[in-house]
Amino acid sequence: GEPMSRIWLRKPPEVEVSPRPSVGQTAPQSPLLDLSGQQALIGFMRHDGCPFSEHMVKQLRQWRVAHPDVQVYVVSHGESAITQRWLDEIGGLGDVRLIQDSERVLYAAWGLGYVPFWHFGGPASLLGVVRLWFSGIRNRTASGTRYQRSGLFRVADGKIVWQHVPESAQEFMLPPR
Repeated sequence: GEPMSRIWLRKPPEVEVSPRPSVGQTAPQSPLLDLSGQQALIGFMRHDGCPFSEHMVKQLRQWRVAHPDVQVYVVSHGESAITQRWLDEIGGLGDVRLIQDSERVLYAAWGLGYVPFWHFGGPASLLGVVRLWFSGIRNRTASGTRYQRSGLFRVADGKIVWQHVPESAQEFMLPPR
């Protein structure tokens, strides 16, 4: 495979980011993600190959099994072929649906722009990487940018009913329902 540090600290130009929608607001509409008439949980990953993204995918797979009435999506901004290879390496998506958003259009619509270096390079995140390493989760072939902010949004009847947007890369939380 390719070296995991392939993306290094590459920071593509940031796209124009909308204000982040709040709980109670209507979910952003997009041809990439049609949420009409469904219960959904959307997980926006940092980047392919990131230990925190791997953790998110594995948690979303389990959450989907426990909540079969809720459609679960994971959004990637990596290159399609690398995303697929990485997902195969970590056991696939199960019943979670992948949305490829290489231009970061959905990320921008949901208010998820770039983070400062400290978000992923600070001590808390580096300790988080070590903790995940002990559970078998590690850096793998990477695609995308390390500067992309992640986030999770639970949508019901077209409205955002729960969200978690981490303040540092290792933070992760799933909705209670």
